[in-house]
Amino acid sequence: MHYPMSDLKSKICNPKSAFPRPGLTRLELVVLLVIVLLVAGMLVSYLVRLREDSSQKACAHNLRRIGDAILGFHEEKRFLPPARIAPEYATWAVAIAARLQKDSGLEEWDLAKRYADQSARARAAVLTPYFCPARPRTLWESTAREGPDFDQWPGALGDYACASGDGDPQRPWTGPLANGALILGEVLEEKNGFILRWRGRTSLESLVRGQSYTLLIGEKHVPANKLGDAAAGDGSLYNGSLPASSARIGGPGHGLAPSSLAPFNANFGSAHLGICQFLHADGSVRAYADSMPEDLLGKLIRRE
Repeated sequence: MHYPMSDLKSKICNPKSAFPRPGLTRLELVVLLVIVLLVAGMLVSYLVRLREDSSQKACAHNLRRIGDAILGFHEEKRFLPPARIAPEYATWAVAIAARLQKDSGLEEWDLAKRYADQSARARAAVLTPYFCPARPRTLWESTAREGPDFDQWPGALGDYACASGDGDPQRPWTGPLANGALILGEVLEEKNGFILRWRGRTSLESLVRGQSYTLLIGEKHVPANKLGDAAAGDGSLYNGSLPASSARIGGPGHGLAPSSLAPFNANFGSAHLGICQFLHADGSVRAYADSMPEDLLGKLIRRE
């Protein structure tokens, strides 16, 4: 068979066209696809881990700032801020706000008055350090009915709560006998519904276990489908009428929530993977596995 001279020159100058390479076999395509999927999976896993590490560090930073504010409060007052000044009045989150964030909106809060008597602006003041970036909130203000008479008094939310007790029924965590570090305050003088003088019942000196072994603040558990619901412990962080919105229990029967879907139990829990972070009384922040034994958690919360 004879080829035209032009075809011969073309094949000599372009050997690839003279000897075409066969396409990828089916096996090679499968191997290539597996490699691509493995690399993509590793990349996604790395990005998820990176995001989690970032949110965990930001959450720990929030807790350290809260710790600095609490220790500054104690240095001035010589007692720790109470979980609530009194039922219906401000919580620890309001008491330390001026030391935590300037121009927060809470500077106009009158500690002598009840939560319901504050201005709407003060009740709705959102402080960034009170929110963990790992928790996927879309609302920053409570929507459930807040007041003791079920009046609609919404207020700013928050992801942290003080450790008020270990759940001992002889030491109710909402009352003056609670055995945690931040508990119900003591009213020294009241007139016509105005609290003129008050103080916290605890101090750093009252932490018998030592500051490095006593928990002050932790991430509070709220079921993922109950965010903003006061009945599930996510009412306003400032409302002293709702103890579980600003304080929690940790101990036998009240272990760390194992997941964001666990039922509400007035307990601590986190949106982080497998851990819950706490502020200790020495200002340090530590992460504890959500499988932490309940009795150990209770020991770290009891101040005595």
